[in-house]
Amino acid sequence: SILDRMEDEIAHRRPHVGSANGFDRWLDQGISAAAAAMLGKIERVYIVEDLIREKSVSIFYGAPGEFKSALCMDLALCIANGLPWLQPLPVEGNKQRAFATQAARVLWLNYDQGHDDIIERLGAMARSYGDGENVTAISQSHPTATLTTESQARALGEFCLQNGYKVLMVDSLLDVKGKADLQEAGMGDVLRLWRIVAETGNVSVIIIAHNTKQTLDLYGSQFIKAKLDHLYYVSRPPGTDVAVIESKKQRNFGEQAKLCARWTYSHFDGTRTLEKARFW
Repeated sequence: SILDRMEDEIAHRRPHVGSANGFDRWLDQGISAAAAAMLGKIERVYIVEDLIREKSVSIFYGAPGEFKSALCMDLALCIANGLPWLQPLPVEGNKQRAFATQAARVLWLNYDQGHDDIIERLGAMARSYGDGENVTAISQSHPTATLTTESQARALGEFCLQNGYKVLMVDSLLDVKGKADLQEAGMGDVLRLWRIVAETGNVSVIIIAHNTKQTLDLYGSQFIKAKLDHLYYVSRPPGTDVAVIESKKQRNFGEQAKLCARWTYSHFDGTRTLEKARFW
């Protein structure tokens, strides 16, 4: 079989036991072009159709109050329930596209908002979509997800793999960058560690971030964008309950059209507490 031939190739290249060269471990990690060719067609698997690939690293960014977190939480509930995301409003003539999702467990790491706010919004969305069992939210986690070493990144990936999480959402980049300066090349190292999480854990990592005050670009070093598979800018036209989603980077194929999502909600009688909430 192909796997047998690959194992034979690795065994042929493996050094004798007792080698003191640590780089010899690379021989167990590589694949030759010939072995890659024998694998044939590689299917690109999407957790969210045309938007979020399996084992990818993505960022949704925008200004404060532009629906970034709410939009990502809505996405989390759709993934958890295996429901299409951004279903068209049930009105005559609405032909807006919805995006199919693969049902999967989602872990939400919150470092940006108060936990009561997370509970309120998460509960309202779960009531709207019918079930929220497959979404777990942790606020101000201990240990934190501020990754500084490869061993930490691999441990987080292994945690996701062992507990069946296929999507990991982090709010926000500012809170998990550690001592790295958002404007410096060191942010490339931070994003490299999140790539290790994605690959080790077979998990799609989605991070929420901010844009600059002067432009609509992602706030931070160009090395952040270079490490991403998907980058989406989220904005909110003044005075509306609409989020506009624009693709700013796609590695390989991805949806390029500008998307619109309408925020709908209701309150418990006589209160300002959300009863139900979702995007269409």
